[in-house]
Amino acid sequence: MVSGPVQYLNPTAVSAPKGEYSHVAVLPVAGARLCFVTGQVGYDLAGKAAPELEPQFEQAFENLRTVLEAVGSSLGSLLQLTTYLTREELIPRYFAKRRELFPRLFGTNYPTNALVVVRALARPELLIEIQATAVAAES
Repeated sequence: MVSGPVQYLNPTAVSAPKGEYSHVAVLPVAGARLCFVTGQVGYDLAGKAAPELEPQFEQAFENLRTVLEAVGSSLGSLLQLTTYLTREELIPRYFAKRRELFPRLFGTNYPTNALVVVRALARPELLIEIQATAVAAES
């Protein structure tokens, strides 16, 4: 049961949105809040992206962590991820980086994750985007 209006937030600890969207939408439901996080990319706080997949992957997860913490959630409260890559040939590097990163971030409790290869993302320098759904305690 929904228990309040949706909040749309843009934490200042991540790069400002580069378009008409919010970084996270929070929906209060009975006893908790569902958090729908827009696709996080490899931009640092200054809005710059590294040219390679691996640092973009790490920065996207750092941005995801920052956005979740801003609404009282965490990576450990992720329910689902959808990851977008811009080229099929990046898949082996993506899985190698994921095998390195996920145990450190999640232990052994991984969120559900779909991987989708797309023709392009919103900006040509972006190679990866990670969209998420998480849960947070009722505030």
